[in-house]
Amino acid sequence: MTRPVISPVTSILMAYLLLMLSATSAGAQAADEGAAKFVQDMGDQVISIVAAEDMTADSRKEALDAVLRNGVGIERISEYVVAGQWEKASADERARFQDVFSDYLVAAYLRLVTDAGPKSFAVTSAREQGAGRSSVATYIENTSGEPLSLSWIVSDESGNYEITDVMVEGVSQAKTYRDEFAGVAANRGVDGLTDALERKVKKSN
Repeated sequence: MTRPVISPVTSILMAYLLLMLSATSAGAQAADEGAAKFVQDMGDQVISIVAAEDMTADSRKEALDAVLRNGVGIERISEYVVAGQWEKASADERARFQDVFSDYLVAAYLRLVTDAGPKSFAVTSAREQGAGRSSVATYIENTSGEPLSLSWIVSDESGNYEITDVMVEGVSQAKTYRDEFAGVAANRGVDGLTDALERKVKKSN
């Protein structure tokens, strides 16, 4: 049987394609590893804060607040959860919503870690999703209650890693907030939603 003759041009094209595929794969792996390290570092910080016996409730809240604000893409999430109302809001209204929404997330997160008492946090896998996003799966052991398996959606589109969503048993928490806020945002705008969240935050303190 006669073997097909591959021209030099075809050989060059094949080599180029293999090189590009290899570079793409290596780039995706590097992005995954960076996202995984970012999530692991955040988890380690939270474990350290929760385990610190010399911290007061207020100082623990401040420390968790700093971790959240440094690691979460609050502007990106805010724009998503208020749906079509973001473009209608003024710059001041957007800034106020982001500030109050951050407080709202911190309050919810503080309740979670206080009740569960996480004692270990481990990244189990990471995969690139395209468009500068990765999904990082984690396993969290708690001092009380069942262990948690969460997936963190990490974006590095802006050049810095930031969490833009958390998947709990396959359910998007950003979408959950969007559905929860939809009625108030549509009827009362971003400012009205901010007022409602502010009242909830004050009740939780």
